Amino acid sequence: MALTIDELNIQIEAESSKATDAIDTLIGRLESLNSKLGGLGNAGNRAGNGLKKVADSASKGQSGLKAFVDRVTNGQKPMQKFTDNLARQISKFRTLYGAFKSVASTMAG
Repeated sequence: MALTIDELNIQIEAESSKATDAIDTLIGRLESLNSKLGGLGNAGNRAGNGLKKVADSASKGQSGLKAFVDRVTNGQKPMQKFTDNLARQISKFRTLYGAFKSVASTMAG
């Protein structure tokens, strides 16, 4: 079943909003964890720097998704660019997630 541009736009906005909310929640929880573990020296500092990078990446990702939605709505970009951009954002998020998971494991140990 083919989606219209309006339906696709609504779906993209809903999914990007959910993703942004999830990232914001993750950032909040990680910041809370960082503040509780602030006395751990360098590991805490590295985690704080990593949180800033996650926040910056999330902001860039949200801006990129909004720009893409606008382009799709105006019919300026093909769907392939969206899937490529989404794949890059997911790849970046997975990389950051792996890095934080590693930092958390190190800090837990």
